Amino acid sequence: MPLKVLKGKKGDMSVFGVLALIILIILVALFLFILNNFPELINSTLNNTLNNTFNSTINTTV
Repeated sequence: MPLKVLKGKKGDMSVFGVLALIILIILVALFLFILNNFPELINSTLNNTLNNTFNSTINTTV
């Protein structure tokens, strides 16, 4: 029995494929949910990072 499971059938592969697809969809949905609900959080983090890198480059060049 374990040998059959290790070899795998087309049916087994399709089950794994469906599971992977579901997980992918859930991840994308979560990402979109976070983007929609916390835009100011993401924007502030992005702006802080951009400002810090920008300021450091200006300080080094001048």
